Amino acid sequence: MLYRYMSLEKHQKEVDEWVSNFTPKYWPPMEQFARLVEEVGELGRELNHMHGSKKKKSSEEVKELGQELSDVLFTLICLANNHNISLEEEWEKLVNEKMYGRDLNRFEKKESSNEGNEESKNEQESITEEQESNDLEELEEL
Repeated sequence: MLYRYMSLEKHQKEVDEWVSNFTPKYWPPMEQFARLVEEVGELGRELNHMHGSKKKKSSEEVKELGQELSDVLFTLICLANNHNISLEEEWEKLVNEKMYGRDLNRFEKKESSNEGNEESKNEQESITEEQESNDLEELEEL
């Protein structure tokens, strides 16, 4: 099932439903961690090919950066699910404590004009409306 916008909670549920088809449902934590390190290594290798001095060999398969990021996310979701951690709740805590708390004035901010702020606000409102519409469609399908 493909979703254009999906919450972390929905990703976690989708992964949990899929892994429920296998035994064991989730690998032991240290094996999951080893897998995460492997996936992050593949991500690093891809970034190095793109931006570093080590370019791909002609014999290496083509991999996309987005796919490598998704592999890391999938593995993190498995690790969180295995420990009954809600990534949605943890994300909210992070945003509130760091982005809108500790780090709110930590970094230099860009100069902005009212025009740019209005465009950004309108764009965000458009995305939110589209998200709500997609959510309603999804609920109707259930």
